[in-house]
Amino acid sequence: MKNKKFTYLLIGLVAVIWGFFFYTLFSNNSPQTNQQNSSFEPLEAGQDSIVFKVLNLSYKDPFLARKIVSKRYSSYNDVAALKRNTLQKKTKPVVKTPSKVFTWPEVEHGGTLNGSKGLLTFKKKRIIASEGQQIDEYKIVNIYPDSIRIAYKEKTKVFFKNR
Repeated sequence: MKNKKFTYLLIGLVAVIWGFFFYTLFSNNSPQTNQQNSSFEPLEAGQDSIVFKVLNLSYKDPFLARKIVSKRYSSYNDVAALKRNTLQKKTKPVVKTPSKVFTWPEVEHGGTLNGSKGLLTFKKKRIIASEGQQIDEYKIVNIYPDSIRIAYKEKTKVFFKNR
């Protein structure tokens, strides 16, 4: 019972609201805006048809009020700024050149002799070398049947057998 009474009350309230809406829509009592009547006065033959008004330009420029100004912006009225921009030269970044790039000498591995010694051509000299042998500043680290590993200071490189 209680829910039916509440439903009927809400239906009545909605009906009253819609009724008020349609009453103001279709009745002549709705508020009207005052319309402005403009009177037209024809110009004399000697007068120009375009009327010029004096503009009030005493306001701040909204675009110049910004704090962020682009890098390429320069004031054309400021001659010193123009001279400063023309005198400044763009400097190229300094590129460090590598000092004395290490290149490996010509090494050709000819194969192994008895599995422990290797035949190689080192700086155009034919040498029979074994593991651990020093040739100039180069050290023979490992000798394999198809390759040889040579170390120079902290660098190592593998040279394969020429076929």
